[in-house]
Amino acid sequence: MAIGTDSFEGESYLRQYKERNGFPWPIAAVDSDVIESYEVVVRSTKFGIDRNGVIVLKGLYGTQPFEEWERWLKQLEEG
Repeated sequence: MAIGTDSFEGESYLRQYKERNGFPWPIAAVDSDVIESYEVVVRSTKFGIDRNGVIVLKGLYGTQPFEEWERWLKQLEEG
């Protein structure tokens, strides 16, 4: 899921951006209280949330190598 945090980009903007770029994942716009709750301090923070809604993985700004993403997804799938 991609989450927009810019208060100037509403859900309509995000939906158009998703369609324009052909992204398959769901999108959502959130308020600043959600960002504070998840302790997002830099853009492009990535979370792995298990089936119980518990954050089990957190990665900060930057791109992970393919192998790291593969490990994360496998861990979430098994969890």
